[in-house]
Amino acid sequence: MIGLVTGANRGLGYEMIKEGLRRGHTMLAGCRNAVDERYTGDLLELKAEYGDDLKILEMDVTDEQMVKHAAEQVQQELGQIDFLVNNAGATFKCRAESFPMDQFDRIMDVNVKYVFGMSQLCYPYLKQSAGRGRIINIT
Repeated sequence: MIGLVTGANRGLGYEMIKEGLRRGHTMLAGCRNAVDERYTGDLLELKAEYGDDLKILEMDVTDEQMVKHAAEQVQQELGQIDFLVNNAGATFKCRAESFPMDQFDRIMDVNVKYVFGMSQLCYPYLKQSAGRGRIINIT
């Protein structure tokens, strides 16, 4: 199986990548800062261990063109995606009563709008899966 996980450079996303690799899946790790080793160090260690079974994709879910390019690259190299895990998320680090509305809009964009957008952009590649593709949304 081929799985794409957004927000894969740390936390739950990283653990899903690691578990997928352990189970023998080809895993695609979507990361906003994939070219910066400060963000991808742990993934690079997995890449050294699992080789071509792990592909690290630069993918900011708020950048539609970047997501399209990554999905097309995956389709060309692998032909399909069997499951998508929308794990990328944003949160705020201050009290709600003092939180700026423009930052709230960004959080809503990442946690709601771009989950739909990511699913929509990957749908054609999920349809090509023999198992009829699956989408998992983490909130």
